[in-house]
This record gives sequence, structure tokens and C-alpha cells, in this order.
Amino acid sequence: MPTACLLQPRLHCSLQGERLIIRAAKEENEEETVFIHAIPLHDLERVIASDTTHFTTPALAALLSRGIPIQLFSWAGTFLGSFLPAHNHHGHARLAQYQLTLDPARCLALAQKILHAKLYNQRRVLQRLHHSRMRHHSGHSPHLVSQKCAIFCSESRR
Repeated sequence: MPTACLLQPRLHCSLQGERLIIRAAKEENEEETVFIHAIPLHDLERVIASDTTHFTTPALAALLSRGIPIQLFSWAGTFLGSFLPAHNHHGHARLAQYQLTLDPARCLALAQKILHAKLYNQRRVLQRLHHSRMRHHSGHSPHLVSQKCAIFCSESRR
């Protein structure tokens, strides 16, 4: 699900039916607004807003009642705070992830998978680099780097 990033200066967010209506203040008159976008609430996962964004109370209530958190940031990018729904599933997911780190066998298996993927990707990068260099400098064995990488990867699995 998408995140709505409301970072333009002086935005106004209100509720119209099941949609979050985004409007921007006109430069010459702060009281007048121009329609920017309508976002269906069922499409949102979270809202990130700047400190100059104005929310109506019904819009805040609708977002929170649907479990959509709202984070506020300053123009410098400093996290100011958030509005969280009464029941937030993000904390439970994070706790479950932390509990998995307590199992040494699972940690070792995960570390091995990460290392294997890293070595495989590095091998592919070196193969591509070697192939592009071989086009410019013919006369070297085109499989030399590939063979050395394969030996290194097979030794790392032990």
C-alpha cells in the first residue's frame, strides 16, 4: 500500500466521503486553496506530512480509525512526532523479528544466506566488469575472473 507524502508548503487536508482531499494554499491569498489530489482512504498505509500541513479533525479521525499512522516532519527533516492508531500492528511485527534473533541456528542460517547472496552478486559484478574490459583488451582468457570467483564462492561455502 502506498504512503502519502504531503511535503509541499501550506497544504490543507480534509475528508470528503472516503477520500482525503489535498488542497494547496494560493501564494497571493492564504485563505484560498487549489485542488491538488483526492486519495482514497482504502489505498493508504501511512501519511507523512510537513509541519505546515493543516488537517481537519474529521480527516485525522478517519485516518486513525482506519489504522493509518501520521508522521510529522520539520522542513529540515527532523521527526517531530506522530499520530498512531489505537492498535498498531507495526510494533508486534518488530517484536516478532527481534524474537527470531534469539535463536542462534536461525541467525547463522540467515547470515549464510546473506553472505552467499553477497558473494554471488559480487561475482556477477566482476564478470560484467571483466567482460566489458575484454572487449577493449583482447588476448586475455575471458573466463579467468569467472573461474577465480567460482573457486572463491565454493571455498566460502565450507
